[in-house]
Amino acid sequence: MSNKKGNIIFASIISVIFLVTTYLFCLAKAYEWFYIKWLSNDFLITVFGGAFASFIVVLLNEIFSYHKCKRSMEDQLYSNAIFLFTNAIVAKNTLNYYLDKTHEQVVENIIENHKFIMLSSLRTICNINYVTFCKKQNLFKKLQELKSKYYEYEKLLTNSTIYLNLAINETKLKEVQKGNMSVQVNASFDIVKRTIEEVKTDIETIIDMCDNLMQVIDYSERYHWKKNKEKIMKQDSISFDNDLLEKYLMRYQKSENN
Repeated sequence: MSNKKGNIIFASIISVIFLVTTYLFCLAKAYEWFYIKWLSNDFLITVFGGAFASFIVVLLNEIFSYHKCKRSMEDQLYSNAIFLFTNAIVAKNTLNYYLDKTHEQVVENIIENHKFIMLSSLRTICNINYVTFCKKQNLFKKLQELKSKYYEYEKLLTNSTIYLNLAINETKLKEVQKGNMSVQVNASFDIVKRTIEEVKTDIETIIDMCDNLMQVIDYSERYHWKKNKEKIMKQDSISFDNDLLEKYLMRYQKSENN
């Protein structure tokens, strides 16, 4: 978008120059300020007037192209932000599941894939070249704020699985040292529970950031973010005991019966 903005500024400046020049030659002709036999004022007015008209067309085309590009950039921002938000919600719900059912075994890397998707979406959002003429425009300001905190959010997401796996492995090691060779790590272990709670807090930070961003992206309400948010909040968690596999198989059984 920065190129589109630069083209508009350039076309605007040149258009103004040709407009002023054409107007000055019109005044020169009207008041007979000067006259060149081999280069008449009528010819100069025609040349500069034609150039002005041509650049007006260029300017209008660049403005149209800019607005089209702006809309496309907003679409890309929305699609990546909704990926980020959805995966963060699933990760949060998964952590809540383990906190609610402390007898369930906590699986290593259970939110690993969602972490990678969130990181990828976050990088894409920060790399989108969204530039406006007004630096006070809300979405532009929000993106600049997000870019300034990118490494902070990246660290939160990266640490989420590292420390959770570390807590699981540390618990396993301590239990094996006690002679409990068949230990199943769950949230009843204090260090695992506290780590899950900390990771959940970090994920909630990402969710809040993303929600605020989505509200600004949907300033025209063409994405219907409020309705979509309600649907996303109902996403299931990832676990091996919440009937997700049964739901998946039942869906295909129904399609085969039909």
